[in-house]
Amino acid sequence: MEIPYTGYRPVTDYVTQYEHVHLKTLIDHYDPDILWADGQGYHEFGGGPIFRPKTWDWRSDEILSYYYRNAADRPHPKSVLANDRFETAQADFATVEGDNKKYVLRPDPWEACLNIGKSWGYNENEDPAKIKTSAQLLRLLAEVVSKNGNLLLNIGPREDGTIADWMSSRLLDMGRWLRLNGRAIYGSTPWIRAMDGDLCYTRTRGAFNLIPLRWPDGRLLVPGDVPLSSRSRIRLLGGPSRPLRWTRTGDGIVIDLPWRRTDGFPEEFPAVLSVTEW
Repeated sequence: MEIPYTGYRPVTDYVTQYEHVHLKTLIDHYDPDILWADGQGYHEFGGGPIFRPKTWDWRSDEILSYYYRNAADRPHPKSVLANDRFETAQADFATVEGDNKKYVLRPDPWEACLNIGKSWGYNENEDPAKIKTSAQLLRLLAEVVSKNGNLLLNIGPREDGTIADWMSSRLLDMGRWLRLNGRAIYGSTPWIRAMDGDLCYTRTRGAFNLIPLRWPDGRLLVPGDVPLSSRSRIRLLGGPSRPLRWTRTGDGIVIDLPWRRTDGFPEEFPAVLSVTEW
């Protein structure tokens, strides 16, 4: 008899004997902060209709109730989250997967799920044309965050757990950028608009942030309704300590920038201008 895959044992109730056992093992032994479901559609793995029927009651309400109780019924309760792929009426955040999506500003929490390249796992034949540059990834990060989203960036380790250089170099670039500009990303909230052209907006405690996705040449024109007052001071994170000069015109607000970047990043990387009231 052909064995569908290593480790398979026939079951009569896939949800009770297989799926819920796996999920409870994750919850009980690893205490995850996020339970992220995927692949609720039909896939034939060779186990027959008992293993993965075309229609099935996954009884996800039961497992999420177990998960939430596990987080609440302890001496020091903690907050946990579950995504929207459990086929239940309740979800803590929505997910949007894949490239070429037209992301929109939405009031509810959501997450963009993307790869650095094309493949979800490690692929030694990854098409170089499909690999996003560090600048592209940071522009996606700024856009998603400005639209009230979280960026979930997938990487595929090799079988020995190591990360390919073309992945790690991009992650290190993003980390270096976030060390300087993370104050405009972490803990931010959206403004009434997410973007105007290639200009993103975020709000953080005590600051309104302008994030041009590419370095403007000398001047940045922003719409006149952006919240600047006579007391506003605009500073380029990683730039000169003194505030930048800006003027209000009939076309909007013009901000004078250094002709060359002074934050150490290439011209194609996003920049952050922090607007404060002092």
